[in-house]
Amino acid sequence: MDIAIQKAQQKITFVSRDKEALRAYQMREMALSDFTSGINGARKEGREEGIAIGEQQGIARGIAIGQQQGIAIGQQQVILNLSQSGLSAAEIARLAGLSNEDVEHILQPPTN
Repeated sequence: MDIAIQKAQQKITFVSRDKEALRAYQMREMALSDFTSGINGARKEGREEGIAIGEQQGIARGIAIGQQQGIAIGQQQVILNLSQSGLSAAEIARLAGLSNEDVEHILQPPTN
């Protein structure tokens, strides 16, 4: 490790004596710094864009799932109300456009 530090120190000493070499070194360092900053900025923008797109997709999925669940709950409630009104499962199935099995499944109380 000491040898590497000595070599680096020698290069710094050599470069600092030659003003053009020092200027070229400084320009290279600034270019590398700008490049690194640009890459980091692009990564940050990419992450932010990815998060925004992910949020939009998540909201759209959540709305679609919520709508499906709402329809199913409403359908179940209508079927239960029709059943309590005295209609048979077959009549409810015909009116609701569902199969007899679907209506009977909704009308059956859950078993534990």
